[in-house]
Amino acid sequence: MADPVRKKKKKRKKKLRTAPWSQTKRALLILFFLTIIAAVMPVWRVVRAQGKEAASPGKVTADPVSPAVSADSAGAASVPEKADTGTESVPLSTENAEEQKETAQTPAEPVQYTVPVPLVTLPSAEENPSAWYEYGAGAQDKDSITILGCGDNLMHSQLYENAFNGETYDFSPYYENVRAFVGSADLATINQETPMATDLYEPSTYPSFNTPKQIGDAILSTGFDVINLGNNHIYDKGTAGALATLEYFAERDIPTVGIYTSMEDAGDIRVVEKNGIRVAFVSFVEFTNVDADEEGTDIIWLADTEGMKDQIHAARQAADIVVAHVHWGIEGTTELTELQTSMAQFMVDEGVDIVFGNHPHWLQELTVLTRGSDGTRCPVIYSMGNFLSGMDRREELITGFLTVEVSRDANGKVIPVKMGFLPLVIHFSNLEKTDLRIYPLCHYSEEMAAANAVNEIRNDAPFTLELIQNVVDTSIPKEYQNQMVSIY
Repeated sequence: MADPVRKKKKKRKKKLRTAPWSQTKRALLILFFLTIIAAVMPVWRVVRAQGKEAASPGKVTADPVSPAVSADSAGAASVPEKADTGTESVPLSTENAEEQKETAQTPAEPVQYTVPVPLVTLPSAEENPSAWYEYGAGAQDKDSITILGCGDNLMHSQLYENAFNGETYDFSPYYENVRAFVGSADLATINQETPMATDLYEPSTYPSFNTPKQIGDAILSTGFDVINLGNNHIYDKGTAGALATLEYFAERDIPTVGIYTSMEDAGDIRVVEKNGIRVAFVSFVEFTNVDADEEGTDIIWLADTEGMKDQIHAARQAADIVVAHVHWGIEGTTELTELQTSMAQFMVDEGVDIVFGNHPHWLQELTVLTRGSDGTRCPVIYSMGNFLSGMDRREELITGFLTVEVSRDANGKVIPVKMGFLPLVIHFSNLEKTDLRIYPLCHYSEEMAAANAVNEIRNDAPFTLELIQNVVDTSIPKEYQNQMVSIY
């Protein structure tokens, strides 16, 4: 009887021991499979993503307002032509594209290029001349800014007559093809060549200009931040016309240089700050067509080297970068005068970092001068031609934007580091110039050149892309065209 009892007890003990082990084993198996799944899932996601990329090589899916960006074999992003949707889009870089898609927003007009593609990822100008135009003129990092300058804004009668819509003047269509590029620069400055005094006098054209003040509305909406008024036409409507022009911009709190209400006013250096970088603007004039007819204004003349020194040194003390507008030279030529070359080096040596020259109405040499005291390399363009005008010789229709990038180095000093020149063309297809517009050369076709009405006005050489490019190449080094390039 003892044996059966012992066997029963053994069975009971075995049963009690088996039940918890079975549960533990199941738990361990579940934990094992969960660990495998956790380890495999990230790898599977990567493999799936690579499979999708392999199925569509180089493609990045963009949101509806952004163009696709394709990568070439070297890994550089190329920017395709935009569809004519009435808006401009910001291209996405191929790196972190999904993250950029989530953060990018539909840009307002004008496009500010707030999500720029780093220039190092763009194709060269030879591969895609429009890449820089599509990218915009903004700086790439928080320690840099860009400063954009352009040619003369010169309002002949056809321009203001065509801008009249029956009630007011609307000049904005003239600038519509370049508005986004100007607006994308951190600072943009323009030479407003003609007085804006139509509250006092009727509109008038050459030789004594007076432009409807709505031209100011157009250039400000295009994105210009600082206005140069120091030029040979500023006294075309006398001192009163000059003061009326100053008043227009003062009422809108827009800084102006070139003509001042007094020498004390001139000593109040115009400084604009962006990204913590202070930029001072000064302006010097060789001559005016007529003299001031009464007191109340002052100009700093190129002949007044001591006055120029005082102005430059004060600007140097007030800011990190000094930009000079200069009105000088001879109209209708690429040849430089001795005054231009000597005064350019003088300004650079005294402390000017960037020189935007105007007056000849033709493009003149773009170069880099070195400051002897510290070795700073300073961009100088002797003439930027006409930004907008009613003039109609071929060379007067070829112009451009000079964009200079300045950057703060490790020691805190701000210097020019890069520059680029975007060639532009003034186009009109009829003698009345009703469709006159500014176009970037990279978007200008042979068919448009052949249709330009300058061919009817001037019967010497046909207006072709080759002629336009030759005019640009005469004054602008090839390496700076359509791209930002180091000046060191």
